[in-house]
This record gives sequence, C-alpha cells and structure tokens, in this order.
Amino acid sequence: MKRILFRIMTVVILTVACAREMPVSEPEPPVADLSEISEPGLAYIKFDEETAASIENETADGRFDSPIGVISMERVFPYAGEFEARTREAGLHRWYKVTFDKNVSLTKAQSDLKDMNGACQVRPVLKMKPADIPFNDPYAGRLWNLDNDRGTDINVTSVWENCTAGSPEVIVAVIDEGVMLDHEDLAGNTVPAGQNGSYCFVDEHSGPRVTGDMHGTHVAGIIAAVNGNGIGICGIAGGDASKERPGVKIMSCQTFYTEGETTAQGDFASAIKWAADHGAVICNNSWGIDLSKMEEDEKIKYAGEMHEFFSNPNSGKFSDPLKDAIDYFNNYAGIGSDGEQTGPVAGGVVVFSAGNDALQYGGYAAYPGVIAVGASTIAGKRASYSNYGDWVDIAAPGGTGGNLIWSCVPSTDGKTSSYAGLAGTSMAAPHVSGVAALIASYSGGPGFTREMLIDRLVKGADNDILPTTERIGPLVNAYRSVSYNSGGHPVPPADYTVTAASNSISFSWHLNKDNDGNMPDTYKIYACTDRAVLEATDPAAPGESVIWTEVKARDADKESKLTAIITKLDFETDYYVALASRDFLGVHSGLSAIKTVRTGRNHEPVIDFPGSGEFSLHAYEHVYVHFNAYDPDPGQNVAVEYTGVAGTDHVTRQTDGNFILTINGAGAKSGTYRSTIIAKDDYGASSSFGISFTIKENTAPVIVKPFDDLLLSVGDTYTFNSAEYIYDPDGETLIYKIPAEDINIADIMQTDSLITITPTVRDGYGFTTIHLSATDAGGEKTGGSFRLAVRPKDVHISVYPNPVSSVLNVGTGETPAQASIRILSVGGATVLEQTVSCSVFDPASVDMSGIAPGRYTVEVSYGGTAYRQYIVKI
Repeated sequence: MKRILFRIMTVVILTVACAREMPVSEPEPPVADLSEISEPGLAYIKFDEETAASIENETADGRFDSPIGVISMERVFPYAGEFEARTREAGLHRWYKVTFDKNVSLTKAQSDLKDMNGACQVRPVLKMKPADIPFNDPYAGRLWNLDNDRGTDINVTSVWENCTAGSPEVIVAVIDEGVMLDHEDLAGNTVPAGQNGSYCFVDEHSGPRVTGDMHGTHVAGIIAAVNGNGIGICGIAGGDASKERPGVKIMSCQTFYTEGETTAQGDFASAIKWAADHGAVICNNSWGIDLSKMEEDEKIKYAGEMHEFFSNPNSGKFSDPLKDAIDYFNNYAGIGSDGEQTGPVAGGVVVFSAGNDALQYGGYAAYPGVIAVGASTIAGKRASYSNYGDWVDIAAPGGTGGNLIWSCVPSTDGKTSSYAGLAGTSMAAPHVSGVAALIASYSGGPGFTREMLIDRLVKGADNDILPTTERIGPLVNAYRSVSYNSGGHPVPPADYTVTAASNSISFSWHLNKDNDGNMPDTYKIYACTDRAVLEATDPAAPGESVIWTEVKARDADKESKLTAIITKLDFETDYYVALASRDFLGVHSGLSAIKTVRTGRNHEPVIDFPGSGEFSLHAYEHVYVHFNAYDPDPGQNVAVEYTGVAGTDHVTRQTDGNFILTINGAGAKSGTYRSTIIAKDDYGASSSFGISFTIKENTAPVIVKPFDDLLLSVGDTYTFNSAEYIYDPDGETLIYKIPAEDINIADIMQTDSLITITPTVRDGYGFTTIHLSATDAGGEKTGGSFRLAVRPKDVHISVYPNPVSSVLNVGTGETPAQASIRILSVGGATVLEQTVSCSVFDPASVDMSGIAPGRYTVEVSYGGTAYRQYIVKI
C-alpha cells in the first residue's frame, strides 16, 4: 500500500520545497507526447516567485512574447480573500493557465513555454472523464452495498443504529458533474449554490450556479441521500429524517458541463481548493484521465507514464497544479484563515476512484496524498473493470451488471427526481467518502485531525473479505472504522442461554456494548470438560483442551440476538462453557459467567417418508416420492443407502436431507419387490424404512377397429388417429410405428398417435401396403396392415406403369368387379383382350411383353361403362 502523505505542519517546509525547485531545463519526467489526452490550446505553467510577482504587478513588459500565440494567462487559483495568505504560502499563486492557439501542437507549446523567463514547470491540461435497511426508503431493498447476508457490504447499519447517521457539521465536496441540489432525496443535505457554497468551475458556465447531471448526482446520493424520509434510497451519511436529524452536507463543485452530446471540463484544481476554503473536510473525486480513445497498447503505455508521474511526491519535475490543490486541501481543510481549527477535522481527506481501465496503474489516484479506492463485487472479489495495485488503499462496492449500485439521478428532462443503478469505481469512491463522513460526524471536533480519520478509515477496513491477491485493498467497514480505537474495553455478555442435544451445545445471547457504547467485532464461545482449565483460559489463546468457535457481531438478527453451536462433543458428558468478546483491535474481554451443561445420548437418524411405502404400478408407470432423512441431533451428517432392484428403483439426493425415490415399472417383470432405505449418522447409529412395490401383469395391446384400405389422389391429405384402431387395456400410451413397403408412393408424418398421409407419386398412380403397429411399455406388440392406392382425381381406372415394358397393372373401383380389358392399336385393331376380376386395391396384371413398342389405347369396361386411357409400350 502506498504511504499516505499527511498534512505538512509548518510553513518552513513549504518554503524549502519551493526554494529547491529546479528550472524547467531539468529533464522532464518520462511522459511522451500527450496531445491525444490533453485539451488543445491550454497548458499550466509555474513561475518562480520573482516572475509571478512581476506578472501580478504588471511589470513583465513583454517577457512572454511567444511564437505559439499566447492569447491569455490567468492564475489557476484565483485571489482567495481571507485565505490569500495561506494560498501564497503554499505557492499556489505561482501556477498560471495559459491559453494559446489551438492549432499549435502540445509538444511545440511545451517547448516554447519552457523558454519563458522564470518558468519552473509546464504541465498539459489533461482530458478527464467521470470514472464509470433500517429506514423506510422504498429502494432500500436494492442496496446490497449497504446491507447483505454475504458480509460483502460496508457494514453501515450498525453505525446508524448505534453511533451516528451523519452530521451537518461535516461538508463533503463532490468534484464531478453538477449535483441536482433540489433532488427530492438530496435537497435536505446539500449546500446551496452561491459565492460561499456550491459552485461551477467550467469556463463560460462558471459561477455560483450548478447544473445537476447524472454522474455527480449519483455520487452525491451514495454519500448523503436523506434517510428515513420514505423517499428513494438510503445515503451512507444521510441522517435520519424520521428523527429530524440531518445528515452531512454535499457541496457540489461542478467540473463537467454537458449540453446535448458535448461535455466541457472545468478547472479541477481550483474546485478542490475552493472546497477547502469553504468548509469541506472530505473531497470525493470519481473521475480520472480519459484514455478511452486510445488503442490498447497505447493506452497501457500512457497509463504507465501517468502512474509514474503522479505516484511521485509533488516537487521539482513532478510538480503539478492538481497535486498542489490536493496538498492544499489536506493541509487547510477545516482550518480558518487564522490557522485555528474551524471544522470537525483539522485537515482534509481527498478520496479518488482508482479507475475503470482494468490496469495496474492509476492517474491522480496514485498520488500519495489521496485515498485510492478500488471496486469490489457482491461476491467479495475485485470488479473486472477496476484498476488495481499496491497503490490502492481501500476497496468498496462498485457493482456489476447484475448487481448495480442504486442512487439518485435527475430524470431524463433534468427537471424532476429519479433513481438509477450504475457500476464503476466512481460508485466505490463515494462509499469511502461516506464512511469518512460518518467518522468525522461521530468523532470530529477540536483536536480531531485528518491523520486520526485516515487511521480509523484504513485500519478499520476488513482484511478478511477481500483476498490480498485482488490488490485493491481491504473492504471499507463503516462500523469498525467509526468505533475503531475508541478507548473502551470489550466486556462479555452479562447473560446467555445454553442447551444441549446429543453431542452438541447451543448458545444464544444478545449484543452488548463496552463502556464507551461500542459493540464488539467478534464473540468467542468456549467449552471444556474441566472447569479449572476453563477458568484459567486466556480468551485470546485457549489451550488444546478447550473447544471453541466464534461468530461475528454483525450476524445478529433484528432483535440483536446471536446464536452459536459447538458440535462433535462427547455424548452424555458434563461440559463447562463461557463466552468472551473481542473488539476490532483484537483486544479480548474476560470470560463470562461459567455454566454447566450435560450432553445427551446419540439419537438415530429420522427417515421422514410420506405414506406406508407400498406401491402398485403398471409397466408403463413411474413412481416419484420426495422424502427427508435427518439427524435430530444438531451438527451431525446423515448418509442414506438404498438396497433396490437393479434397473428398477433408486434413491437420488437433491439437497442436504432431501431425497427422491424413483420406481420404474418397466425395469422388471411383473411381481412384488422389496427394498430398504437405510440412514446412518456420523457415529454409526442407523434407522431403516421398507419399500414394497408390485408391478402388475402386462396386457398386450388389442385391435379394436379393422384397418380399411385407402384410395387417395395426388393433392389429398388424409389424417387419422392410431388410437382408434389399437387400444391398450392397461390404459397406457402406446408407441406407434407405420412403415410403408414402397416409400415413394406417399409421405407419412407421425405425431404421437396422429398419422397424416400425403400422396407423392409423380405420375399420379401408385400402390403400396402400409403396416401399423403399437408397442406397450412391457414390449408387447400388436398391429395390422392396409393398402394405399393413388390415382388422379375423377379417374375411374388405374393403369400403370406408363410407359410399360412388360406387366401392366389395371384396377377398377374400390370393390372387386368383372372387367373386360382390351388393348387397341393406333389403327383401332384389338391386339390383346381378356376378362378379369379386379379392383383398385387388387389390380389385374396384363402381360404386355409380346406386344410391339408403340402407342396403344387401354379400354376397361365394368359396371356398364367403358373407360379408356392411352399408354406407351416400350
């Protein structure tokens, strides 16, 4: 973790730092051409004291003639009235912002500006971007970041209930987009815009007015949305409106101004200094250098260079106006112009989001004078987008797509109040600012310094939730930090209850506080078979003969009750038990009163099976039964075994203690079978439950309706239900199959028992036999056949194939009839004649092999009518 620079206490040190600054001819830090990430036509320049004085006295006399076309030059930190003396002591009056021709490259501008008389340092103006419950507030249920059952929240509810919800004496500056100061859930906790309040620092929009935008309002809501007002969300330090207790105040220092799709940025350094001079003691910065338009390799390169520059102390070639502003805030926030403490904290705390580039580098967040904040997820991991590294001081919930951070925003028209979920280190930073505001609200006052606040903030963070391998610091913990190093000594619970069941002992007690009103971090529970050994036990280091466990105080329920259990003790044995508490510093209380309890005998597991366990089923049926198996003695595991019939019945575990018995009627022949469920505990005690099932005799399917032959024409579709022809006496659903001997005659589509036949024969004539069968679950099968004939519509005879080489099939109607068949040549001569009995389903076969190739007429006479059709003999 980087070293956090504390407030410089004497003017002498500041003076020496300035005196040692080298002229700009000293080699610059390793920063390449920054044109892509810098504002065109703007630069910061720091002059020596003599030159700065001559500029102010208007005696510079042309010393600043430059080929880059300097348009204007003004102090970065304007005249500060009653605070001007300390502004000059900090050397801030020597920084100027130079406006020059935008067509001049940054590289040339820096080179020419370095040649100005008295120039000590030249810095580009970098492009910035925003870094992406017990109250009755309706959105409180969405605030997993403030309270969840995983322990990955910031543990703030205990602060609200036992310490503070914020104080209006604490002012938090939000350096960001403008905050919607009249938002319905923020208005009670904002500093109005004015000459000594919220202010806009964007050129052409600057002044005592603020335009509320989404990002800045969202950040402010996380810190100080009004609690207990029945509206919107809960803010970390938003007070309690239900008890008429206001929260901390938000000062909006607007540094981004959005109009349409265009966003202009303002002077961040001036905004930070303004906040220090106008009462803020905490400064939230959810923004960073804009690298978004760069290619990945280029972005990594620039990020590394920016990291090196800003992670170095603010002196010589590494000096920067924003670093100066941060140092000024750290030194003078909460301090009056006379040098006396006026705010709740002597000195300020500057909080920065680590950035959303998923890199191990930071920009301004890497500066040792700030608290760098990484983003964590609901799962207690580093958010994938969060920057990381040993320079990150602390982590806080930043959200992900599935678990966003909810807060206040303006509506789309910018005029009414709304709420939205966002994710990013932008959301993580205000969590830390909010907790810092709670610390200042609770402990602030004369003599309370920024060093004390930072010590509590960082050392009170939870190192157990986020692995150090995530490299975003420990998770901020509001209650631990607010109550950290309070001076009180933990005390054990005054009373508790203890009961035994089998070889387990259960404890319950209520939260208790130390003499300063602070709750412990952890409770420890002890058990021993020797009273003398327990009486002599050091709560911080119990010996091997003492069994113990621990629970977190934050795990208490809504009635402030905690429970714990010690398991796997000896059966039917006397145990001596006690409790102790431990605070956040690891200091333990003494032992509570010692109580005696006797463990019981080992009970057999219980198999909770619905019904008698007897079943009767057909081959096609399945049985599914949910049952439970558990041990009545706490803390014991239950293993379930099942002796079943292979392939027929088995038991499947669903969750702990929940099981399903499955019986498959088709898995065995008909008959009666018996199986057993056996449950065993960790110590061998067991119980059993018998299962009996009978698989009934299977009855084969039967044909209940004769199969009718079918005559169709091309273009027809015929659908029927197979279940109308074949039925199962056992009532089961059958499996039907319907193959055709000639698959070229028709398409046959089957959906369960529903059959659809569509003729497809090309010349319009065809004949095939179709077999329909049904099989039941026991493998019994029944079926039959029918014939399918196809011929064109409104045709009364079937003559095929055509052309014919040897045998010609001739059919009549659907019922057999005597028919006279004649084959006539083109000239009308009879070349073949015969009389047959035939139908469309039993066609006559006419031997054409002895007839010469050519065109012929087939005449078929039956029922008193003669029908003719042409054929070709090949």
